[in-house]
Amino acid sequence: MLFEISANSASTAAGVIFFATFIPYLFIQTRYNDLSRGTKMAAALLPNTGMALCGQIIAMFEGTGFGLQWSTIASGTSPDDEMSMLDCLVMLIIDGFILLIAAWYIEAVRPGDFGVPLPWYFPFMVCVIHTNR
Repeated sequence: MLFEISANSASTAAGVIFFATFIPYLFIQTRYNDLSRGTKMAAALLPNTGMALCGQIIAMFEGTGFGLQWSTIASGTSPDDEMSMLDCLVMLIIDGFILLIAAWYIEAVRPGDFGVPLPWYFPFMVCVIHTNR
């Protein structure tokens, strides 16, 4: 193998990645009303930022006194806010698919001790099926 990954280095990397995917929310939170819906949704592609945005939208709905209801899930908290809770939930589902594909790819390229690693470019390889005629 090129390098061995220990449990300590993996947990350190996981902590760094966790906080790195939350950092954009710190900039979005202070400028939430000035940002467009597209910018907020692009930032929600990072899972922790998306979760933080969902929490902020829930808190904003609670601040109105009515809370988040099924009837208001597709609307913003104010007429000026285009981002809805439904947008957040859709982005979290998309995040899940992106992370699923990343896990599949990493597991195929670095299977560990009990597997045959595929080349890094394997998704772009042409599959040839041989038949005996």
